Amino acid sequence: ALLISACITPTDPVLANSIVQGKFAEKHVPQHVRNLIICESGANDGLGYPFLYFALYFLRLSPAQALGRWFLLTWLWEICLSILVGALIGWVARHLLRYATEHEWIDKESFVSFAIALSLLVLGAVALIGSNDILACFVAGNSFTWDDWFREETKEAHFQEILDMLSNLSYFVYFGTIIPWKQYANNRYEIVTPVRLVAAALLIIVFKRLPMVLAVSSQTPSLRTFRESVFTGWFGPTGVGAMFYCMVSYYELKESGPLGVVDGEFIYLVVTSITLASIIAHGLTISIFYLGETLRNTSIPPVSFVVNRTLTPTAEFLDSVLQLPYKLRRDDDKEFSNAATNSETSPLLPANATQEAPIPIPSAFRRAINRGRGKRPMLSSSYAGP
Repeated sequence: ALLISACITPTDPVLANSIVQGKFAEKHVPQHVRNLIICESGANDGLGYPFLYFALYFLRLSPAQALGRWFLLTWLWEICLSILVGALIGWVARHLLRYATEHEWIDKESFVSFAIALSLLVLGAVALIGSNDILACFVAGNSFTWDDWFREETKEAHFQEILDMLSNLSYFVYFGTIIPWKQYANNRYEIVTPVRLVAAALLIIVFKRLPMVLAVSSQTPSLRTFRESVFTGWFGPTGVGAMFYCMVSYYELKESGPLGVVDGEFIYLVVTSITLASIIAHGLTISIFYLGETLRNTSIPPVSFVVNRTLTPTAEFLDSVLQLPYKLRRDDDKEFSNAATNSETSPLLPANATQEAPIPIPSAFRRAINRGRGKRPMLSSSYAGP
């Protein structure tokens, strides 16, 4: 259970790309929510190592040996050393690139592709010393763009967006070729059945992330409303990071553990099924939102009647509840919220946190029903609650 949990814990920046970049993200998702998702998904990929090797060591070694190796190898060598090396390489690369640019020693093509060369350098160098290359690459990227100078200089190049799209397509093609469809139904494990795999995947998608994000939302400055918390809690897709840790487990557990109840094939079946379910569930979420926008603007009488008379009251009631702000924690929160409210966009997740008193739900529900009796759109992005 610990090993499977460690594999599926990292949230995937590749699959989350559609909600942090592009037209949809810029129009509907506030910048502070996007920054939070990007940072969390990037750090999660590397910080999954302690959880993964904690389970792997205990499956193969005695408790004393497992704890010793987990502390010395995992925490000191693979986590602390990779953070130190990544931060140092990123800092040196930033100053060298700026110096070369000021003296006109570098052309435009090399400047734009510098980040890719830096990432390959970090991955290769850290892998040679046997440390955590993924975490080092994430830390090096943060150190490299610490002053935001490189991002501003390459904003119009769109080179990173093209690479993101290519990596998206490459990953989905690769993952589609390794899904063990036949083994889901025909395998040597009595407890692995298609029904159990589907049920486990659905339960994990719902309970893995959303309840914990909601529990800590009131203490998270980047989450200002209940709606932002639900959005951030839901979009924690399982993908590239999960498959990477799954492959590590697969080759580390070539033979069954001391109790003979787990091996690489078992982990592979479970993790791929959860990853597949996550890709379907989170991938369809954005499509369903676009479908809702299309339905609310449709002129077909039956569809329009169902949307306006049946779905509008419920949608507006949920919209009013999801917009309830958390109590303001600092004066700078109020400043940021006011600035976000006055922006020209009408995001899917409004960052309006200026209300202090909660809205009475029963009266809000009654008013939503009264408004829904007329022909109104299903989901109004400008609706600000009663």
